[in-house]
Amino acid sequence: MIVVNGIKYTTTSDYLKVRQKGVNEYRWSALEVAVNNETYVPHVRSGVLSPGEIIEINYYPATQTQAPQPSQSNQYVTFIVRGLPPSKKATIIVEGIAYDTDSRLAVSTEGRWVAKGVKVGNEVYNPYPDSGYARYGDVITIEYRKVGVVGTAKSRKLSPKKLSNWDPNVWVGKTLYVYKIIDVVGEGGNGYVLKGEYNGKEVAVKVLKLDYGNASQYFKDLLKESSNLVAISSNPKVVRIYGVYVNEQVIEDILKGNMELYETHPPMIAMEFMKGGTLTDLLLDDSFFYSSKWEKTVYRAIRDVAEALYFIHSQGYVHMDVKPQNVFLTERPSQPYELDNVQFKLGDLGSAVRVKSSIVQLTPQYSPPEVYQSVAKPTIDIFALGMTMYVLLTRKEDRPDLNEMEEAFDCYVKGDMNCVKLKVETAKAKLAKWTPNVPDAVKPLLTRMLSPDPSLRPTAKEVAEYLDRSIP
Repeated sequence: MIVVNGIKYTTTSDYLKVRQKGVNEYRWSALEVAVNNETYVPHVRSGVLSPGEIIEINYYPATQTQAPQPSQSNQYVTFIVRGLPPSKKATIIVEGIAYDTDSRLAVSTEGRWVAKGVKVGNEVYNPYPDSGYARYGDVITIEYRKVGVVGTAKSRKLSPKKLSNWDPNVWVGKTLYVYKIIDVVGEGGNGYVLKGEYNGKEVAVKVLKLDYGNASQYFKDLLKESSNLVAISSNPKVVRIYGVYVNEQVIEDILKGNMELYETHPPMIAMEFMKGGTLTDLLLDDSFFYSSKWEKTVYRAIRDVAEALYFIHSQGYVHMDVKPQNVFLTERPSQPYELDNVQFKLGDLGSAVRVKSSIVQLTPQYSPPEVYQSVAKPTIDIFALGMTMYVLLTRKEDRPDLNEMEEAFDCYVKGDMNCVKLKVETAKAKLAKWTPNVPDAVKPLLTRMLSPDPSLRPTAKEVAEYLDRSIP
């Protein structure tokens, strides 16, 4: 049986021709076959083909550990690697032994093989095919394709920028309110993350950016909701907020051009400092992503975030920025076997808004199409959580409607709502035809979470309960 773009095909002959209308890429996987109580497995399990290309798949008994010996002159398996940037090497593991090559590799061992993804900076190149069974004499071509930049998706405001770029290093060594700033941790779409200290305790300080279309109203809303957000963060699955520091008069003066006040008294949120980093850090680490512990770890993390969202939604809020960068670890594991001991928390409550509030910022890679035409609803978080699970399981940000989501963002900022409507409709149509390539254990759940129809998505509680049943 062969699965192509989510559709199953069976054949009793030695030839199968597949044609799908309007498809430019055929993602396939070959399944094991049982015959008279014996299981046969494919020598190549999955890959991607373009229209007109042919793949040969050979089946062999699962109990067979070694193929019949060929002649001495042909006791090699040849791997050909294509598509990587110059000087970058692929790692191919054959029967537990790792080999590195940037072009051609001859191995005197046959058996099961796996090609690992290659990370170049934050760019990821995935192999096609990525695994199989190699026999002496085989020549296996592995094509590496860049699947996008993983872990760099930023939340963006649905309005043009009004302030020039700011250097967050100006705060290092200074004291903001009661927090001494030690270092700059990073920058997101809506703020700068700093490492601070108070009474000998490390804290995360998020200084909020001011490039909102209606910054004054945004910060008034944040000030009004600050006590509720602090209370919500007391949930054990949420990163704790210690304080929200917003002064309406100071904000008004900064917006009028007094940037000295932004340096000395910026709007900011002080939060629990998570020493373990984020799930993005682990996702980009091959030793964790390719470990046998990774899949279970992803399910545990998504379950924990679902429990956090269930509480946030019950309090009348929508998080609005669920993604791997906002899922934090209590401790950073040094080895994959330590993953079972890691706990997860959902961070960045500063993006949260009341249910049915206007949407002022979003991350297109993780948002549902309707976000451009809707108010804040819990179903938006569920879609983002589903996309987070997909990215964590595949290390890909390749949703089929990504171009439409980016174009809709640009149209929205320009005020062209007819363009937005067109892009949203196209994005929904593409999502409706998409079958994410994820483990069967979670495919039904993920399909519902990523439905273009918000009414078909499960609640956060249903997600948590489903994963509780799925985690071994």
